[in-house]
Amino acid sequence: MHHKKQFYAILGLGRFVLLFMVAGLGVAAAGENLLKNAGFEDGLTAWEKRTPEDTTRVLSVQTQTAHSGNSGLMLENRQYTLTRLRQGQDKSVKFVPGTLVECTAWARSALIPGALATVRFYCMGDGDKILLDTRAASPPGPFEWRRLRLLARVPDGTRYCMVYLEVDRGTGKAWFDDVSLRVCALPPAPNPVPCVVVLTDLPADHVVMRELAVLLGEGMVTCRAPGQIPDTAACKGCLLLFQGNDLPSWVRDTVAAVQRLGKPVVMDIRAFAVMHRLETIQCRAAPAAKSVAPVVADGTRSTTHQTKLEERMRLGLRVECADQAVSGFSPGQVIPWHSNDAQLRCLAPESKIEGMVTVATGPNGAPGLVRLGLLVAVDVLSLGEPRHNNIGAFYKYLPVANLLTDPVAFGEYYEKRYRYAEFADLMRQTASTLTGIELCDEGPGAGGTRLYSLNLGKPGAPLYFLYAACHGSEWEPGYGLLTFAKHLATGRLAGTVDLNRVSVKILPIFNPSGYDAFARKNANGVDLNRQGDENWAEFGAPNQKGEPYGPKSHDWKGTGPFTEPEAVIYRRISGLPNLYCTLEFHGNTSAANNKIGIFPVTGREGNDVMVFRLQELVNRRLRGRFILHQSDEESISPYIIDKVYMDSHRPTLINTSCRGRYGVLFEITAGYPSSYGTVLQTDVACELCRALFDVYRQP
Repeated sequence: MHHKKQFYAILGLGRFVLLFMVAGLGVAAAGENLLKNAGFEDGLTAWEKRTPEDTTRVLSVQTQTAHSGNSGLMLENRQYTLTRLRQGQDKSVKFVPGTLVECTAWARSALIPGALATVRFYCMGDGDKILLDTRAASPPGPFEWRRLRLLARVPDGTRYCMVYLEVDRGTGKAWFDDVSLRVCALPPAPNPVPCVVVLTDLPADHVVMRELAVLLGEGMVTCRAPGQIPDTAACKGCLLLFQGNDLPSWVRDTVAAVQRLGKPVVMDIRAFAVMHRLETIQCRAAPAAKSVAPVVADGTRSTTHQTKLEERMRLGLRVECADQAVSGFSPGQVIPWHSNDAQLRCLAPESKIEGMVTVATGPNGAPGLVRLGLLVAVDVLSLGEPRHNNIGAFYKYLPVANLLTDPVAFGEYYEKRYRYAEFADLMRQTASTLTGIELCDEGPGAGGTRLYSLNLGKPGAPLYFLYAACHGSEWEPGYGLLTFAKHLATGRLAGTVDLNRVSVKILPIFNPSGYDAFARKNANGVDLNRQGDENWAEFGAPNQKGEPYGPKSHDWKGTGPFTEPEAVIYRRISGLPNLYCTLEFHGNTSAANNKIGIFPVTGREGNDVMVFRLQELVNRRLRGRFILHQSDEESISPYIIDKVYMDSHRPTLINTSCRGRYGVLFEITAGYPSSYGTVLQTDVACELCRALFDVYRQP
């Protein structure tokens, strides 16, 4: 009972009403167990054998090994296999999306080392698509009765949920009893969505309209006729997208009304030209004169390919002056901005209107992004879909978000992916030019490299340890940490981070040799994120195909915990008595694996709840800022943190540093061959850092 009271106190919910729907019929009270026959007193009633009972496995209810009551479940693997029991497959378990739920089970194990007893929670969408698969796994091998517990936030689109009990990765027996599924918290309050009036002659199925529906959400109000115009006083601003050679009077009147209210108007440059009787020209983007040295990653990418990629990054709009429309880019930088065949539309070079400012120029200095008071115009309709690998359209909706929805707050564009020595020079320059930052040589890494950190705040105060690029190819979050250090030092985050009360250690590139080689492992061929001490010896059992685990494995753990020089540094930092909270960044090019938060299984009580609060806060801030279509997605989607779940008992570094402490790991979009995505990537990384300090307040 004390544990439950403490749990709800951490949530900050006090006394509240919690809604839960079962088959759309009822509402459950707070704390009510929503599973039937949770103690197996009625045999397997309400449960289904997901795997058959045969010569390789046994699923049975026994009376002699219950945790409480008279009966309990026994799952046995007689061979290396997977044995599973489930409830909810009849689609009777339904939650309101956004609900935070807790699933627990008591378990006891007589399994061989390496085998796991697991409670698993699935959220299923249309067509039985898995939207969330999260689990609480036991330590590998045998143990006495212990409580397995997971928290999960039900994602949008969930139609029903299921609970699984499993034995996996080895042979032996495990017993389960007193399983529960309970509601912890209501869905967070809806994020206010700004109303944006879209004046257009584009058909509803036009790709731009579909993309805007994702970016603007319920705030999008589309007008194709005068009778559709809403009260402009209630809108955030206006977006004008017309392909025709004329603008109806009602469109001009609406734009004028929005301007009189002091609100911004973003428009495609075609409409701007029609409105002001100017001409546009179709330009073929040309590479900038300045050459940027290509990055060649250990022979896996050819110099020719890399050079072409870098050249496409330099095609587009050269920023001429600072403006909110181009937040994230600085004067002199080029925003990649062009169609797939390197075309973009600009105003004719001789175009002039009194008061018009050219914010960014296209080829030959033609006005490409212009401002006339509250009007901002740029070519939108020539660009393709903002895909992760479509360099010229990656920032297609940057001015729209910056002016009408949610502007870039902290993002910074890096013009190239630097070699490690160059990046270390950037760190050194940052420390020498900004007051309050100290550069620290943390010691040697593999391959003759050295690790450097940026340190801020009060020595000896509660320490926040932030690091990235444990896997060298996942490099972009490290650039985000460098940017975050700059914001800390300049006082941009003084309202969130009190440097007189905390100490901050930022280690942007934890694996320098892997970073320079664009490789996961370090120069010694070791995965540094398997160098921790949480069940190190048990990690690495043969997979189900019987293939052995060893130095050729993609996550080779090395010869022992903390044997690599980088891990030695990590153990020293993790052992600091004032370490309070750890934030680790990883990255991935897959949307299924780069919108997630993972909290350590070793963390102190309440850490998991804090991570879900962090997810809620950062998503509230990011929603409406970035949309992206990634390779494993069916369509474009907002870039937010979709999933949060618990790590397993494995030798990840954060399972070491967070033992009895606070901390979380985030996987964000990263691993790109060059730096074109860094405004998004650094902005997201900084928002996650800011949210960390908001949620994990200094003691």
